[in-house]
Amino acid sequence: MSALRDNYNYSYDSDKRNTINSREKINNRNKKKKKKKIVAEPIKNLMMISIVFVLGLVIISNYALITDKKMKISTIDEEIELLNKEKEEAIIALESLKNTNEIEDKAKNYLGMNYPTRIQTEFLEVAYNQNINTNSYATEKSNDLFSFINKATDLFN
Repeated sequence: MSALRDNYNYSYDSDKRNTINSREKINNRNKKKKKKKIVAEPIKNLMMISIVFVLGLVIISNYALITDKKMKISTIDEEIELLNKEKEEAIIALESLKNTNEIEDKAKNYLGMNYPTRIQTEFLEVAYNQNINTNSYATEKSNDLFSFINKATDLFN
């Protein structure tokens, strides 16, 4: 044991100095870390606030786009309804024009037309065989005579 004691000579003063120096170094490091934290914390907070702000703007802009599209859809739906009403009105008007009773009334009242008489009626014979000859000249003369008689009677009425 004496050999161990001789080889190693401890001085407590140097140990105290070393420990004080190491404590100062640790304190200096801690102070630097605190300074970095003091500088880094506002930057982190600013970054977080800016990220939240940007996300909020993105969300609001998306909602604005959605509402714009909904408004366009609603205006198009209104136009579709209007066009469907116009179409129904046109169909009703067309049906009234197709009504034969109204056509007949307009023909009688506004145009002065009447039903044809038996003399004015011409019956046609439709033949599937092409060998049948019709005397068209005779029918034309009789039609001219009947039309003349009808015009004369209309003048006296």
